Amino acid sequence: MRRGYQKTWELLDNNRLREESLAERFETLAQEQSDPALRQILGDIALRCKKNSGKIEQMFEALSAETYQVMLRCPICGWAIPFGSDPAVGTEAKCELCAIWFRLEEREGNYFLKKIGKKDGQ
Repeated sequence: MRRGYQKTWELLDNNRLREESLAERFETLAQEQSDPALRQILGDIALRCKKNSGKIEQMFEALSAETYQVMLRCPICGWAIPFGSDPAVGTEAKCELCAIWFRLEEREGNYFLKKIGKKDGQ
């Protein structure tokens, strides 16, 4: 698991497990149906759940990649603030949209931004 993304990782994993469970349930329901149209619909839903689970797996792979660029949203304006692929806690960065500085911090396995404010000369 990538440092700084514990809550994200947990939420994704819960969603992946839910999609896998739903896929199994819809497959079972599809097999129990005598109506071909209903069987097709339930089978299609099961397939969609499997695809969703696969997409979540791709998110895990992306988050785990050494090249993944850590970006956090400015809590003031929502602009993405880049911190690179292996940021150090304590790194300071300026939001390019609202010009407010933030410090990257970590609490309970999750990154967050601490507002520093405007720096002198700005």
